[in-house]
Order: sequence, then structure tokens, then C-alpha cells
Amino acid sequence: MLVSCSSDDDDSSSNKEHDAHLFGEWVANDGKKYVHDYYSFNSDGTGIHGSYESDIDWVNEEDDIKWYTVDNEYLYINGAKYYYSCDGSSLRVGNKTYYEK
Repeated sequence: MLVSCSSDDDDSSSNKEHDAHLFGEWVANDGKKYVHDYYSFNSDGTGIHGSYESDIDWVNEEDDIKWYTVDNEYLYINGAKYYYSCDGSSLRVGNKTYYEK
């Protein structure tokens, strides 16, 4: 018996994209006073996730990430799937809103 499995994040998927609206640095508007969630998305599907300290304009780069988008609706970050929307100046990932740094 042969069993095969597939998922939305299969590397051979032809609908993978790197949404150009995401390229750059993004800081969460999370209501915190000094330290905020941070993402940097590169055009080659790599990036950085970390934290941003607003009072000293400093990024703490915690994790290298791999990312891609599917159908301008789903954002995959290191294999985890999120609903997203981006208009170029704000980015919504799940329940968080990010703004260009």
C-alpha cells in the first residue's frame, strides 16, 4: 500500500509568490510602549523576525525566516500559515497590524 500526503505549503506548489508589498521592515502597532514585534521581508523569500525598541531605534534580530505568500491571502512564515492583507503601508497578519518602519 502506497500513501502520499500533500499540503498547501508543498515546495512544488506553483502558486507560491513573494508579495512585493511585503518587502521591507515592519513594526507592530501592539500598544506596547517601547518594545514591538518586528519583521523584515526580503524579495528572495528570506527575512528576519525579532523585536524593535522604539526609544533607541534598535532592532533585535532574533530569528532568520523563510516566507512566501499564496493567492494574496495566505502568508507562510517558516511553514506556519497566516491570513494576511497588505496595502503597502500597513500589514495585517492574523490579529496583528504592522506599519512600515
